[in-house]
Amino acid sequence: MGKNTRTILICSGKGGVGKTTLTANLGIALANSGATTAVLDADFGLRNLDLLLGLENRIIKEAIVVTNPELSAVRDADRVIGILNTSDIEPIQLVINRVRPNMMASQEMLSIEDVQGILSLPLLGIVLEDEQVIISTNRGEPLTLSDGRSPAKKCYLNVSQRLTNKDVPIIDPKKEGKSLKDKFMRLMQTKVF
Repeated sequence: MGKNTRTILICSGKGGVGKTTLTANLGIALANSGATTAVLDADFGLRNLDLLLGLENRIIKEAIVVTNPELSAVRDADRVIGILNTSDIEPIQLVINRVRPNMMASQEMLSIEDVQGILSLPLLGIVLEDEQVIISTNRGEPLTLSDGRSPAKKCYLNVSQRLTNKDVPIIDPKKEGKSLKDKFMRLMQTKVF
């Protein structure tokens, strides 16, 4: 592997938190930014799968743990972090997926600070809950390839830029969706039948 080559593991202890979606969209965003990119979707929970695929721990140099801001997902992510820590994989960074600012504001969902406090990992980014993720997945098209504007697409692109050491601020969910323009854009994206 070359001097500037990075191998990144996207993982979580829970199914359905968005590992595959994040992997696909980050891979596309990194490739579109000029990086030579290869992605592999493998279930980390299967014993010895890394050996069968030739991905022994000595190859994986860093990891991104993906979780949702839900207690069960955070608890499972904490277990995976323990496994990663015993495997000498560093750095380990955190992406919090499916963030709903309104639910955080009304304390119906763990806050970003809560999740970081529990997992004690540096935050690489957040991905806002966005119906466009479901629509693009059902079409078989990664969201980062779409022409449309989407909160989740912006988040994926921001995370990919931070992975390439660009100084891009992490979106503050407390400020998302508050402006009249944001509300208008959401209304325009809503399909009326």
